Amino acid sequence: MRYEVTGDALYKQIATSFMDMINSSHSYATGGTSAGEVWADPKRLAATLSTENAESCTTYNMLKVSRNLFRWTKEIAYADYYERA
Repeated sequence: MRYEVTGDALYKQIATSFMDMINSSHSYATGGTSAGEVWADPKRLAATLSTENAESCTTYNMLKVSRNLFRWTKEIAYADYYERA
């Protein structure tokens, strides 16, 4: 939201880089991204599988990020994440 309030492109880039990193390295097929609100090593999701995957608070916050990024960029990948999660 800082990008939206200030218009400073740095904050848009920070949000974009963060979301892209999570989508490419920390995301389960369901759109969930963490086990117990903790991100483990990137691209090592199999080691984190448990009964507490895709913790809902993290997913909720990632939905807010993806929604804003889609509004700002119109990139379909952010809408796809939102729908999957």
